Amino acid sequence: MQIEVKIDAADAQSAIARVLDFMRDPTRVREAVGELLLDSAQNRIMAGGPAPDGQPWEPLSPAYLLTKKGPGILRESNKLMNKLRWQPTEDGIVIGSDRPYAAIHQLGGVIKKKARDGTVRLRKVGGRTQFAKKSHKNARTLSVRFGEHTIHIPARPYLGVSEQDKADVVDVIGDLLQKALRG
Repeated sequence: MQIEVKIDAADAQSAIARVLDFMRDPTRVREAVGELLLDSAQNRIMAGGPAPDGQPWEPLSPAYLLTKKGPGILRESNKLMNKLRWQPTEDGIVIGSDRPYAAIHQLGGVIKKKARDGTVRLRKVGGRTQFAKKSHKNARTLSVRFGEHTIHIPARPYLGVSEQDKADVVDVIGDLLQKALRG
């Protein structure tokens, strides 16, 4: 008994040609990886960390928590998260933000504030003095002198490639290659 197998090389050659075309133009890979890493950074901010290396972010200081607005760390207005962008480069992608405070949150640092004169608005609520908004009618305005001081911002890395990101990039590229092979 014999079985004859005929190989039609046209299908294999066509699949190889599609893979070669895919490899010549990295646009789809860059787009997929850019979107994946953008989502990862945004999710990292939404979750309040951890950093890409797995280290938890330092919690907010008790003093800052007294005046904090917004739902979590790095999320006072969500502008940092919403202004993250990626763009292609010659050999990959870059991801970042144009927000002026983006770098200090990523890397940490010290802000040195000079002494200055200013005003505060205060109001009485239940026998206690509280800060008042400009619109509050029963507030008094005081002139104050703010002394020179420093503000320490701990690094809270939100950009970077985690071990999970690396695995996801491999999966995405594998999926794109499979699509190229299938046509």
